[in-house]
Amino acid sequence: RWTWAFDDDYAASTGIDGSWTTTATGRTTHDGREVWETVTEGVYRGSMYDGDYTWTSTNWFVCDAEGAWLSGYAGSYDYVTGGTPVSGSYEATFTEMPLMTPASLEVGDTWTSSGSYRYTDSFGNETTQSFSQDYEVVDSGAVTVEAGTFDALEIAVEGGSPFWMARGVGAVLHEGYAELVAFE
Repeated sequence: RWTWAFDDDYAASTGIDGSWTTTATGRTTHDGREVWETVTEGVYRGSMYDGDYTWTSTNWFVCDAEGAWLSGYAGSYDYVTGGTPVSGSYEATFTEMPLMTPASLEVGDTWTSSGSYRYTDSFGNETTQSFSQDYEVVDSGAVTVEAGTFDALEIAVEGGSPFWMARGVGAVLHEGYAELVAFE
């Protein structure tokens, strides 16, 4: 179980604060594939919401000798803004699964996470989308976050902010966004 919270920089720049907890729930089947499932529940707070923005997301991963591939995700959310309640749901199933994390990573390694997926939501939107994102392991060392100090790999993201991953834990810090505050 991993608990994350927005860092001070993100909260200051967006006016949004909050946290979320992810639990690995075990093996199941998604879209005909044997997968590992995670369920995340979160709460956001900000001036644009009248109270809490609550959400739940389920992610399905195919894990093999090459790494963890994203098979799909689905979720729902509820909030009130300007006195108007808003609720919705969404689902995405990958027709081309992206490699999210290679099984083995060392400084100097690179990989591309690319995929295509079908997306639908409770408002009747349906689309097929594709993406590609390049990553590079640029450094390693100790990283301290609220959850503790971890020996981690720094991952550079093309066009994005870096993050740090610790073996046996996963991501522990996303620069300018969030950090791991608890790990069980």
